[in-house]
Amino acid sequence: MQKLDYLEDVRAIDMRGDRVAVLFARGFDLVDVSSPLDPQVIDRFRREDDLSNWSGIRMRRRQHVLIYGPTAQS
Repeated sequence: MQKLDYLEDVRAIDMRGDRVAVLFARGFDLVDVSSPLDPQVIDRFRREDDLSNWSGIRMRRRQHVLIYGPTAQS
């Protein structure tokens, strides 16, 4: 059995079908879990540190991921 270990803190997770999007402070991974005992990272995005803060992630389609930041407070 394979498992994915991350050194970064996971901020949010969303799943659609056999794909999982995992959000971190500096990016996200798209993971294929069609074989649950052998999850595979199929895409990865990381960015340089900056002042933005991502807080949520949603999968809209198998290959489309939305990332949310903080909401404006009035």
